Amino acid sequence: MTTLSESVHSTVVNQPTPAVKKAIKWVLENEAKLIAKIEDVFGKKIADSVRQNIGPVRSALKDLLGYTTVSYKTIEDHVASKLSSKVGLTKAKAIGVAVSKAIELIAPS
Repeated sequence: MTTLSESVHSTVVNQPTPAVKKAIKWVLENEAKLIAKIEDVFGKKIADSVRQNIGPVRSALKDLLGYTTVSYKTIEDHVASKLSSKVGLTKAKAIGVAVSKAIELIAPS
């Protein structure tokens, strides 16, 4: 029997690649909206961290457009990976979560 948590996780993680790639493309053209949503949901401190690291975040998102399979979890992991050597693993993971969740919340599907 699948729990509600497993079902929600499966739904979010296994979003169809075309929808996630469309969301990434939209966010790359609307970075200010991404940062505003991060500030609304996660607070000013994490939004400031994203602002300060928008170059690597943008690079990570652009990389994902070339992937065969992309999910919101892939966004989270790849952004964190890109940033970990620059800001440390804990902060990189927090930024990855914030970026992924904000994209999921604001980007048109």
